[in-house]
Amino acid sequence: CLALGHCLQLSRSIIFIDLLLGGSLITDSGVAAICKGISTLTHIPSLKLDFGWCAALTDASCNAVSSFILKCGSIIDLTLSFEGCVKLSDEGVTRLASAFPFLVILKRIRMSFAYCEKLTDKSVSSISYNLTQLLVLQETLFDFQWCHNLSDQCCESITRFLTTRTSIFGFEMWMFETGLTQRGKAALKKLQSLREFHTFKLDLGESS
Repeated sequence: CLALGHCLQLSRSIIFIDLLLGGSLITDSGVAAICKGISTLTHIPSLKLDFGWCAALTDASCNAVSSFILKCGSIIDLTLSFEGCVKLSDEGVTRLASAFPFLVILKRIRMSFAYCEKLTDKSVSSISYNLTQLLVLQETLFDFQWCHNLSDQCCESITRFLTTRTSIFGFEMWMFETGLTQRGKAALKKLQSLREFHTFKLDLGESS
């Protein structure tokens, strides 16, 4: 990863980055090296970082990604996956989300924190609140499946986000096997009636 980070530092003309490191043995120091390399690039319209099922990663990796985002406001399309990174907590996700308002031209964001069982409503609230600051955001995907500590309270955060950010016309969320009750699920289903979405997908793990 140190070598990869060095290569990124040398390749200043890169405008599309797609790093698929899911299931690897990468550590927090490796993520930090990658983010350091990426931070030298002046123009990155599209960025995908897949750290899914990298069991060694902790909140420090979220901090590294956050620090990079603070230096790069050129991203239009962002995909982040920490699926299965079970050591992540609200602290790391909150720090990561705090950088989102600096992505002032971001139009699409996809995030997966599936199976991150330590996460609570605080993470969803922080993500929702900070994305509300993005005036041109158009499409979102959130994956929180198997995050058992989420409750109906997170539905309020998501509702405020979609109600406030009227530029959103594409919305997808995976929320099955969480702590949501029927009341919370009903609240999420009502979101589709807010306006005419081009795409609206909600997976709550219920049979049709």
